[in-house]
Amino acid sequence: MSVYLRQSTPHQVESNRESTERQYALSDRAQFLGWDNSQIQILDGDLGKSGQTTSGRNDFHQLMAAVGLGEVGAVFAKTAPLAFLAPRQIGINS
Repeated sequence: MSVYLRQSTPHQVESNRESTERQYALSDRAQFLGWDNSQIQILDGDLGKSGQTTSGRNDFHQLMAAVGLGEVGAVFAKTAPLAFLAPRQIGINS
């Protein structure tokens, strides 16, 4: 299972630390729901990167590949619509 973290700008990451902490806490929620810590992958490499494009969002690409291959049983994100911006760029019709 994966916990995907993202905020749009480095300023948001710096000034909204509570949001970042809540996103990291999603792994605690996953453990509460039964996932072992060894099964939880935290993807935080896209913190501070805009969702207007998928370019440069390596964790997003890694997550989409794992989902497409059926390797991920669940995805936890604070706000799913924000986590998956630019759906047309990954071949999803919205």
